Amino acid sequence: AYDAHSGSYSVKYNNNSLSSAGNWLFTRCFNLQGGETYKVSYWYKASAWGTNHTIYLAYSDAIDLDNLNFFDTLSNIYNTSYIEQTATFTPDSSGVYYIGFGFFSPYSSNFVDIDDIEISWLPSIDVEMLEVVYPVTDCNINQSNVVVKAKNNGTLPISNIPLKYQVNGSSNIIGEIYNSTVLPGDTFTFTFSHLEDFSAYNQNITYSMRCWADMPNDLYNINDNNFKFAKQNFQPAQIAKKLNKFMKEIING
Repeated sequence: AYDAHSGSYSVKYNNNSLSSAGNWLFTRCFNLQGGETYKVSYWYKASAWGTNHTIYLAYSDAIDLDNLNFFDTLSNIYNTSYIEQTATFTPDSSGVYYIGFGFFSPYSSNFVDIDDIEISWLPSIDVEMLEVVYPVTDCNINQSNVVVKAKNNGTLPISNIPLKYQVNGSSNIIGEIYNSTVLPGDTFTFTFSHLEDFSAYNQNITYSMRCWADMPNDLYNINDNNFKFAKQNFQPAQIAKKLNKFMKEIING
């Protein structure tokens, strides 16, 4: 069908004008792990305002309408512009599963479209290193503390998070612990207590930073690291003295 959210095509459910009706769309099969959480997201819209469509989400180990595990119901679909919907489910046991989208509408000649369906694993433990906040490019900041920002992308609260960094690929890796509890979806900022020397002694120097989270049982490693280049501009002492004198003259008139 046309009228896609992205690309050229969408899935279109077309009801008739004589009676209430419904139908099901199933994905291909997926090998899922029992006890793990999975997220289903998709975009949806009605073709006209005033039609009360409903979309059900369910999973099953077979394409069988009598063996469905329902985990989301989206009712009162009136919007004519695309809106994103997300839902999660956790199968009890490992195996092959299908995800079903059930459509129901009272008698109507209008349509409902869904598009951009995504099914993803939500790890129970997942720390993402978002940003190296400090150091930044500056004029010879000398010794300073490294500051990082991270996020708990997992489904469980976490604490005692090991955080590490290295400068210019050095074998001297600095590691410290963030002790507070971080709830799922929350971010946190951490300042290392170790003082790092970022001096520019006689020329401009660019420092390469690698910071990462080293949380035990974090199996989703692709987002653990963050990299940053911070340039420290050399400022000769005589220039600094002249600049300080000039600033004092401006301030004092």
